[in-house]
Amino acid sequence: MNTLDKFMSARDAAEVIGVDQSRIYQLIRDGELTSQVFEGIHLIDRAQVEKFARTPKTTKAGRPRKMK
Repeated sequence: MNTLDKFMSARDAAEVIGVDQSRIYQLIRDGELTSQVFEGIHLIDRAQVEKFARTPKTTKAGRPRKMK
């Protein structure tokens, strides 16, 4: 396996996880995914993306409700 085959771009990671590419960058900033930048491109470990995609999410998407 080629070393680059172990990584994927943010665009490819977004497709695998089923989110927008901007969400991938947010996950990187939040430390939920790690990446290496090579010539301005974020490369994310393929196994980490696949594991993240399989992990059930416990939070609901969207804006939190206002407290009354």
